[in-house]
Amino acid sequence: MSQRTDRDAEFTAFLAADSASLARVALRLTGDPEAAADLLQSVLVKTYLAWPRVGPNGALAHARAAMGAPSGGEEPNTGDVDVPLDLDHVLAEGHNALRGRRLGWTVAGLAALAVVASILTPILIAATVPPAPGASPATSATAQATPSVRPSPVPELLGTVWQVAGFDGVAFGPSRTMTARFDGGVVSGFSGCNTFRGSYSLEGSTLVVESVASTAKGCPGAAGQEERAFLKALARIRGYEAGLNGPVLVGEDGTPLVALVPLTPDATTWRLADLAGTDQVGAGITLTVAGDELRGDSGCGEYVADLTREGSAWTVSNLAITTTIRCPEAANRRATRYLTALGQVTKAELDPFRLTLTGPEARLSFAPAAG
Repeated sequence: MSQRTDRDAEFTAFLAADSASLARVALRLTGDPEAAADLLQSVLVKTYLAWPRVGPNGALAHARAAMGAPSGGEEPNTGDVDVPLDLDHVLAEGHNALRGRRLGWTVAGLAALAVVASILTPILIAATVPPAPGASPATSATAQATPSVRPSPVPELLGTVWQVAGFDGVAFGPSRTMTARFDGGVVSGFSGCNTFRGSYSLEGSTLVVESVASTAKGCPGAAGQEERAFLKALARIRGYEAGLNGPVLVGEDGTPLVALVPLTPDATTWRLADLAGTDQVGAGITLTVAGDELRGDSGCGEYVADLTREGSAWTVSNLAITTTIRCPEAANRRATRYLTALGQVTKAELDPFRLTLTGPEARLSFAPAAG
């Protein structure tokens, strides 16, 4: 059994034995179920990451210390708070973290969070299930709280357009976009400034990426350094595992290298690259998708519109200009063409390099905004 599997098995046993008491401590410390969920999630992730140092014998003391609970095993006297832990909130927070919306989460932390959620979920659910006839509550809970050590590899790795949530110790916010798709032996995507393409081999959960090459657009400063680091991380991938909302690509020793989540139109700001077959890379026209709203810059002022979505089918309505600036006549005509086409959109398609919006008389192609 590998060291990684040993740790997961030991951590599973720790959660089965002590998660309920830690949840009670968190509730009594905070007096609020949502705050308790946040506290417990954070503490369990810290404990999982510290496992090689604290081990099974020191895990409970470490978790209580990280939680700010008194030592010696006594529970804090902050009044009786008999509110069940909101597991949905824990998992929702995990999804937010995995998508990189909380800066400071490392890839190792994101992978740990996935392990914590996968192990903790059946344990907390078991606590709410009545015991089987003839079984004691303790026996029933223990039997139902024996989860698999690791979720199975994500079968949707192939063909899905992924957004990079983090890599090699760096967690991203939603404004910094890198993408990847594995399909037909080819891995391709956008690395922050350039597009890249390489080959991969896949056997079970063993994944090897090779011969990655990228376009040669100059990318100065931190953005260029991050892009180079990401491409180097791709070359070190030797497998993948299941995360909360997508695969985690790992190195030869199981170290998490790249965390992936499905790319959605809402994931980033988009820059218009093509309007009806005409290059618009330098036009400064942008699009942001936010739930049921579109907004952006037409190049001559800001705009907003309502958006109705059903799968890839889009309906854009109530398009309005919110601010205007003085523009040359050519820029004004381009802005008018863009907004007219945007109002005619009926379909959206994503690939690793672009968001394409089309309609009966409209075709707009957007690239992720770099940086």
